Amino acid sequence: MVFIEFSKVVEKVDPLIEQKLRVERAGILNFMITGLRELFDLNEMPQGGEHSRAAKLEFSRINDPVRYFIEEQCIVGPNEWIDKDSLYRAFLGWADTDERHWSETRFWINIRRVVNLSRAYQSRSVGRKRCVAGIGLKQIGDD
Repeated sequence: MVFIEFSKVVEKVDPLIEQKLRVERAGILNFMITGLRELFDLNEMPQGGEHSRAAKLEFSRINDPVRYFIEEQCIVGPNEWIDKDSLYRAFLGWADTDERHWSETRFWINIRRVVNLSRAYQSRSVGRKRCVAGIGLKQIGDD
């Protein structure tokens, strides 16, 4: 998915813009087709500039916060494990939300969708805490 931020703001609205565009529609279509052909010739979609990348990050954070949390804050691997409550609380703090917006059940359904813990790893008890293997939190300074 490609994000393009259009930062130009129309200062003065042209009340005749619809009629002007209607007259130019064949030329606009030809321009679009030419541009599409040029994109196909590139064999890749341009990624846009800094603002477009920032818009994409914000989109992913809003629309898939669990995936973004895992990418930004977690380590996934067979030697990682964490108690379930600590991971859930870390997510709530990171997402700046609370249980009313993200129930623990919803969180774990999404974790398993992203990391696929249900097939690869089993939850286990360590002492009195319920833990999950296969995921952990990054330490400060880890990237």
